[in-house]
Amino acid sequence: MQDTSAGYRLSPLQERAWRLSQRDGHDGAVAALFALGRDVDPVRVRGAFARLADAFELLRARIERVPGMRDGVQYIDDDARCHFAPEAACEGDVAIDALLARHLSGPAAQAATLAAALIAMPDGTRRLLLRAPATIADAASLRLLAAHLLADARDVGADADRAALDQNALDQNDLDQYIDIAEWLREVLEAEDTASGRAHWTRELVPESVALALPFERTGDGVPQIARLRHVPAAGRLEAWARRAADADTHLGAWALAAWQRTLAVWLGDRAFSVAVEFDGRKFDELREVIGPMARHIPLRLPAAAAGGDADTHARDIAEAVATAHRFQEYFDAESALGAHARTPASFAYAWRDTVAGQAAALDEWGGEEPFKLRLILHTGAAPRLDIDYDHGVYADGDIVCLQAQLLAALDGDARVEASAEVPAHTTAAMPAEVPAEVPAKVQVQTTAGALFARHAAARPAAIALRGERGTTDYAALDRAANRIAHRLRRAGVVCGDRVAVCIDRNETCIAAFLAAWKLGAAYLPLDTDLPTERLHDVLTEARPAVTVIETGNEGRFGTLPNTVLALQSATLFEAVCADAEPGDEADAGVAFDPAHVAYVIYTSGSTGRPKGVAVSHRALCNYVAAIDGRLSLSPDAELCAFSTFAADLGYTALYGALCTGRAFRLIPRTLTLDGPGLAALLAAQPVDCLKIVPSHLSALLQSGAGAALLPRQCLVMGGEAAGAELIAQLRTLSPGLRILNHYGPTETTIGVTSYELVGPAYRSGLPVGHAFPGLRLHLLDADLQPCAAGQTGELYIGGLGVAEGYLARPDLTAERFLPEPGAPQGGARMYRTGDLVRRWPNGAIEWLARADDQVKIRGYRVEPGEVAAAIRQVGGVADACVIAVRDRGEPWLAAYVVAPGFGDGERERLRETLRRRLPEYMVPAAFAWLDALPLNANGKVDRAALPRPDRNAARETAKVPPTTPLEIEIATIWRELLQVEAVGVRDNFFDLGGHSLLLVQLKARLDARQSRSISIVELFQNTTIEKLAAFYGAAGAAGDTAAEQARADKRASRAEQAKAALMRQKQKNS
Repeated sequence: MQDTSAGYRLSPLQERAWRLSQRDGHDGAVAALFALGRDVDPVRVRGAFARLADAFELLRARIERVPGMRDGVQYIDDDARCHFAPEAACEGDVAIDALLARHLSGPAAQAATLAAALIAMPDGTRRLLLRAPATIADAASLRLLAAHLLADARDVGADADRAALDQNALDQNDLDQYIDIAEWLREVLEAEDTASGRAHWTRELVPESVALALPFERTGDGVPQIARLRHVPAAGRLEAWARRAADADTHLGAWALAAWQRTLAVWLGDRAFSVAVEFDGRKFDELREVIGPMARHIPLRLPAAAAGGDADTHARDIAEAVATAHRFQEYFDAESALGAHARTPASFAYAWRDTVAGQAAALDEWGGEEPFKLRLILHTGAAPRLDIDYDHGVYADGDIVCLQAQLLAALDGDARVEASAEVPAHTTAAMPAEVPAEVPAKVQVQTTAGALFARHAAARPAAIALRGERGTTDYAALDRAANRIAHRLRRAGVVCGDRVAVCIDRNETCIAAFLAAWKLGAAYLPLDTDLPTERLHDVLTEARPAVTVIETGNEGRFGTLPNTVLALQSATLFEAVCADAEPGDEADAGVAFDPAHVAYVIYTSGSTGRPKGVAVSHRALCNYVAAIDGRLSLSPDAELCAFSTFAADLGYTALYGALCTGRAFRLIPRTLTLDGPGLAALLAAQPVDCLKIVPSHLSALLQSGAGAALLPRQCLVMGGEAAGAELIAQLRTLSPGLRILNHYGPTETTIGVTSYELVGPAYRSGLPVGHAFPGLRLHLLDADLQPCAAGQTGELYIGGLGVAEGYLARPDLTAERFLPEPGAPQGGARMYRTGDLVRRWPNGAIEWLARADDQVKIRGYRVEPGEVAAAIRQVGGVADACVIAVRDRGEPWLAAYVVAPGFGDGERERLRETLRRRLPEYMVPAAFAWLDALPLNANGKVDRAALPRPDRNAARETAKVPPTTPLEIEIATIWRELLQVEAVGVRDNFFDLGGHSLLLVQLKARLDARQSRSISIVELFQNTTIEKLAAFYGAAGAAGDTAAEQARADKRASRAEQAKAALMRQKQKNS
């Protein structure tokens, strides 16, 4: 027997379990459940249990931390710390984790080196439940202990006396003690002659795979909540898998691991990843019956299934990798290989457990030394089963059901499998609501959007429709204003079916003009007042509106157009509609027309070099309004808000989500939409209930110090681009109770087609775009137009009531993107090909992945690089051009490659100026590279891989004028940080270096924090070089100095007058 007065070092496996328990509070307890026959006497079982501690000294181990040592030291005591719970009855089969919670969760059981409970079953049999911490046992140890215990209990007769019991007791001298094995395990990792074995893992390990996550993983709370989904193969199915493995010249364990790897690869893509494979550590005969932690999980970089390869070859490759790892398993140490702070050796795990000689067959097993978030365990032998253990704080039950379905298909050899929507009853955790209960949306296909507004204006005329810096406008006043404008449009010749262009700043008059067009059955064409004049002319020339409504003072921009121009005064809504009014103009101007009529036409970027107008019907708009109203679930008196231009449909979620449902829409002054502190101050005083915003815009405002005051009271809707995990976490911190909705949809399918509300912990990958709105159908199709399985990447096609009428005056482009929808409920239905690559999550939500073409979203705006390249080619002297989107510095930006022989600095600058006149600011490239020729591939297309890396720092080829004064140096430092460029000159233009309006928000915040005077966004637009900014602050400082000196002089003069008056009073008193 070992000397119990001395302490012993922990084995590497004990050390790992000890550190995890000390660092994360994870005790890694293992548990197992065994069936006992009716002939087993409980008294004998208790007696045999008590004798286990005499036979195995590890069950008397006590681990304590010793001063000056990093890890604990184990001491072998004379008395055991085992615990046998009172026998209890059970009404039937209960999951092992529930049995542990019911019978072995008390302090005595938790502190014991081995805890046991006998459970009486209704049929007269019993179950034996064993539990031990990971520093004492692994799963195989419990099976070995159960075998010893049951053999001892059966060998002792009922009438035996104590001597007989002692004689039949286990002879501890014939057993290998773990203390000795622990020293051997350490020597393997420390001896010089085993260095080659350890070097194997140095070469093979890939620690970075620990960070891998499935796309639908949630962040969790850091404390594993292990749940289990079990599959018991039907009769013959396990044998079929074994035959498949044998036919592949491998074994069942490798076949199952290969299937698990392929299942995970569906979601992880082509990237290499590791799976932590369990090895029992008992490969030598001398170790087969060792009681103590011997098993370890080793992260193996498994070979991926080759494209087009067969499952048999993949299984053989997996078997070879496992066999190699098996040979070197004793040389692997998680702490030294992965680092002391590595929580797990990999994100995903696998174990194959078969009952071997000398071990009792377990009905069920639970736990482990490593807190894996996802692990597959294949049990073969007496009770074959497939268990998927998962962290319920990270995965929903439905996620695991989908993985299980895909795994079973892979085991069967099927190539594809759809996600199951049904959660089996034998999951060990309740499934949370993945999606809030859908509020039924009444599809308004028999009315128009204008009629919806008129209905609310008649029902609640005094209700607030608009609130802005000019005050409030109720529904009755807005309806009267729309009627007045409609009558003026009618006198100008507008009839049903016409188009009315509206180029007015986003204010009450602009909205009234939209409604006025609808009253006449006309479609409105919204135009941004900031668009370059040339682009406005291009759009209006193609769209040919009957009338263009503008603000007075802008007539010069539209003088060369053939259509009629109607100028309105927009100082106030009243002035705008009363000029040239005639008697009866307040009467309802509305006419009846079919909901299939076009409601509006919105122009977006076009890949052919021309912007394209998307025509959206009233039927589609009304369907969207009903759908989004159901998803938002706002209070009846809610105020909705959006900051975006009316020339794009992103803000229509709020605009028509308000005016078509009887709620109020908030108009925010344009000067505040990029001023975080100013906007926050306004919204703090006058909060809104629902805000629709582009994530990058919101992030920029928050970075400027806007804080929680910026956020709405009820619901935040984000759309236009992906919503990242960092932003979601920030929002959760600022406003924990805020509802967050992700919204997705191309303009061609009416504002939006899906939404997803975040319920519970956030996803690591951000938010999916969600589930389809009522009345819409989403098709995920592969390159052969076949439906994609869950997890498979495909292109999104959209059918249903939201599909637009097509592109205005572009039948060829319409036919290319709007295709016949197979299987649609109505004949002749079309679906829109989005060009978006997506995949479906297990819960049915759609995740956006990338574009199938070159299209990119820049600050929420759709941009076709081909249109920008076409604009460059139209400049005289340009031979060719290519424009690409670059995504390596946070926000995407455009880089242009131009072939223009003979262009010097002057011509290059004129090209930039030409683009600024023709294109919106967000479409002007941030960097230009001047080439002798574009590189081409063998097919004659531009070889993008051969293009030089774009450099925004090279926006000007002329020598930079460096900053010299302290103020210029300070401003230049801020520019370099924001623009991510190496150097800036004092005469470089902020926008030429890649700056944009959202970066101006951050620039303003940083300048305000460092300067004594605040600068407005307008002033930043006026001072776009460091030289001008320094002069601005210098002038402000000089003005401030002059004012301060004058104040001091005035104060001195005042004091002199006061002193003089006091002297006069004293003189009069003395006289």
